[in-house]
Amino acid sequence: MDGGAPDAGPAFCDPSLPTLALCLRCEDPARDEFGYAQTVDTDATTTRGAVGAAGRLEAGTRARVSDAPHLDGAEITVELFARVDALPSAGRAGLVDKNQAFGLFVYPGG
Repeated sequence: MDGGAPDAGPAFCDPSLPTLALCLRCEDPARDEFGYAQTVDTDATTTRGAVGAAGRLEAGTRARVSDAPHLDGAEITVELFARVDALPSAGRAGLVDKNQAFGLFVYPGG
């Protein structure tokens, strides 16, 4: 799906950043635009995002990136844009989850 041309905005996936390990773009198809070119497995659709396209995840959909040693650093920063249209009524909704090593979740009540 065409999410449209990227809007003017901050630079993403800057290869001059020596510690960048993954930059997931949600254009169709979703892909890692950094040098490691990790495999992205997703059944999410795309929609217009703040910059280019955005992945649209709903209950039961997923976007999975293959694990790799360069994602196992002692320190990691995760930057993402998320628009939550509905909070879960129970449990939690995962935005990022690395096998219980770290995760970002949305809970009922925000």
